[in-house]
Amino acid sequence: MNETIHRRDILYLTWTMLLVVLAHVHWLPFVLTGTFLGLLALKLAWTQWTDRPVPLSVRLGMMLLVLALLVWSVGSPVGREGGSALLICLQAMKLLETRNRRDARILIGVAFFTSMIAFLFSQQILPTIYALMVIAVLFGCLYALTPNYLTQHESLADALKRTLPNAGKLALAAIPLAGVCFLFFPRLSAPLWGTPWDARGGKTGISDRMRPGMISALWNDDTPVFRARFDGPVPPAPMRYWRGPVFWMFDGTTWAGASRFAYERGVKLSFNDQQTIRYELQMEPTEQTWMFPLDIPFDSDATDLRWFSDGQVVSRRPVIEPRRVQFTSALQYEFESELSASHRQSALGLPWRGNPKSKALAASWRDKHGQDGMAIANEALAFINASFEYTLEPPPLRGDSIDDFLFNTQKGFCEHFSSSFVFLMRAAGVPARVVTGYLGGVYNETGGYLLVRNSDAHAWAEIWLAGRGWVRIDPTGAVAPDRINRGSVGAAFPESQSWFKRGWLGNLAMQSDWIAARWRDLVIEFNADRQSRLLEPFGLEKIGRREMALGLIALGTLALALGAWWSMRQYRRRAERDRLALAYQRFQARLGKRGLTIESSEGPTQTLARAAAKWPERSEELSALIHSYIACQYGHQQDADVRRRLIRQLKAF
Repeated sequence: MNETIHRRDILYLTWTMLLVVLAHVHWLPFVLTGTFLGLLALKLAWTQWTDRPVPLSVRLGMMLLVLALLVWSVGSPVGREGGSALLICLQAMKLLETRNRRDARILIGVAFFTSMIAFLFSQQILPTIYALMVIAVLFGCLYALTPNYLTQHESLADALKRTLPNAGKLALAAIPLAGVCFLFFPRLSAPLWGTPWDARGGKTGISDRMRPGMISALWNDDTPVFRARFDGPVPPAPMRYWRGPVFWMFDGTTWAGASRFAYERGVKLSFNDQQTIRYELQMEPTEQTWMFPLDIPFDSDATDLRWFSDGQVVSRRPVIEPRRVQFTSALQYEFESELSASHRQSALGLPWRGNPKSKALAASWRDKHGQDGMAIANEALAFINASFEYTLEPPPLRGDSIDDFLFNTQKGFCEHFSSSFVFLMRAAGVPARVVTGYLGGVYNETGGYLLVRNSDAHAWAEIWLAGRGWVRIDPTGAVAPDRINRGSVGAAFPESQSWFKRGWLGNLAMQSDWIAARWRDLVIEFNADRQSRLLEPFGLEKIGRREMALGLIALGTLALALGAWWSMRQYRRRAERDRLALAYQRFQARLGKRGLTIESSEGPTQTLARAAAKWPERSEELSALIHSYIACQYGHQQDADVRRRLIRQLKAF
């Protein structure tokens, strides 16, 4: 059955493919999204213009163009993004040549797979619901392509109206089996694909470099980075510094880490046991290796973490899926009270050239206070507090960036203040470094956790003081104290932040995040350990993967046997109906041989009326025979013995 599809059916199939690609627009490069839409428009226009197929030369030209744009925008067609983009482009090319039912079925099969690969990029609840809706529409499309539904007088849209309920019934019937597989199918410890992430960069706003404008660009990015659940009370806002990359090296514009410190393990920390806090970080996939524990961590339940001497904690592998890590941090501490020569050298390093005004200002403070690092820091804070302005959109810096900021623009975000402060400290002979991470977070009362987003990204400074070690100083707080308590937006627009938190929009955002967190807890993070705990009440937690797989195979075999039995039962019923219909057709043929012309459009009742008029002496026998046939073939008479007896009577008439 390979008939050509009606023009209107091609149009509706094209719109269905548009629904499929919409699930990928959040990651698909803009040029490929535009290319896909362009191919859809070409197919729509061509179908409206002519019934002829798209010429081979046009299709080959489009294919070469698509491949060139794919390589230009994505690079290699290998990996998660490259392979997925290639499949989407091939789907569009297949649509160009679709003319018959076979092509349409192949296209829908590809669309099924394309819809599923959307889960490689997002497993949140809303994209999942959308993908399931698209899959339901595809089931309806596939159902509508059967010869019983697709006719010359009925478009695919009309057929979908009748077949979508049937597709929904099929989906509902599959839910119990899907639930059993989700709960009991053995969980893999690693993805099925070899390289589950692309190495071009992570999704988190924190980077391994810091230059002016990088953090301020994140102030309106509300993408969740992690959620924190505390064993006790949530620490106050001024203590919520979530430690990330530490920067030692400065080239005049950009701060970077010191690679040699990656080989120095452990943190030299002294603290009071009464001033510690235990909590759980629920990390979102960042595709980076950094953890962001509360400043400053000293213990964790994870065994794959590396602890650097400057307080950084990184995972040995990028965080490519949701992850939970328990940390314990000290809220009051002495951090590295003895500074090594290599650390001191790195913490005082500055470019020989550039920023002469800043160096001169710092030298005057050193001449005034000598080796008193805290007094020099207070001078710098007072200087910044005098006339500087905190802004979400700082002006660009030119030439000597530190001098331009301190003596010209005097408007900046946290990276401007921390970078300039550390520069001044080093120029004054005080060891200092830049620390980046996150500050604050929003407490979700419904979920009982603290939500930290990319918009909470922050940079602060640490200076080393004799007898005290590394001391955290946040120069942004000298200009915008509300940044510590309210966040970046709250510091710049306090009234709007207050309205947002009190208004229905803020409540809706918190409720939405709680739903997303519950979805993550119950579905995305359902791993082998949680599966084992689920089976524990039934005494099945010690069953290995092999035994569980064999059990599922046995259950599947039983279900298959039951399905086969039911199918055979239905087949026998259909076979009985087919034999009955054949017997009735032969009965009509015998009536025709006796002089009663049977019209192809007439039903059994009409045949009875005409036959009774022709042979009135046998009208009662004909009436009983044909009414029995109507009851068996179209009514609710399912008795096999009655059917077999009727077949014999029809043959004997």
